[in-house]
Amino acid sequence: MNSDLKEIVDTFMGVCLQFLVDSGFVNESQIQGNWYSREASARLAAQSFAAAASIDTAGRPVVLFNTNIPLNAIVYSIPHEAVHLAQICKGDFEPLEGKSRWKGKIFNNLPAEDPNYISGQPWEAEARNLEEDVRKALFERCQGLEELLTNRPTGRS
Repeated sequence: MNSDLKEIVDTFMGVCLQFLVDSGFVNESQIQGNWYSREASARLAAQSFAAAASIDTAGRPVVLFNTNIPLNAIVYSIPHEAVHLAQICKGDFEPLEGKSRWKGKIFNNLPAEDPNYISGQPWEAEARNLEEDVRKALFERCQGLEELLTNRPTGRS
């Protein structure tokens, strides 16, 4: 991920996470300095994802981004992934290989096109439920961002 894009992603993730702290969803001590972002375009493109929150091989929370998509799609995905990152940092959600642990219970991961993707995966239901409030806070706290993304050409130059 180029340094400019990484700075954008990290800044907007920070704004979203701060909203989740301010709203009482997660404690600041659980997220402060406890995550990072990196590019993982090939892996995410294979799953048709713009982004994903996960745990690296050292057990550290990480947000992965597909940088082969337009910036507005990346930014749009950040609030949803911020919720997942907070879930991981709180210990509620643990992505595993082909499975996930949610509040101590193991679930088989469902493909994104599965009709039960949201309802059958409680971490996804929670993220979907919260993401619009987080996105609204992102746009309120970063004045002009929504308009900039709406008027941005779909390709990157």
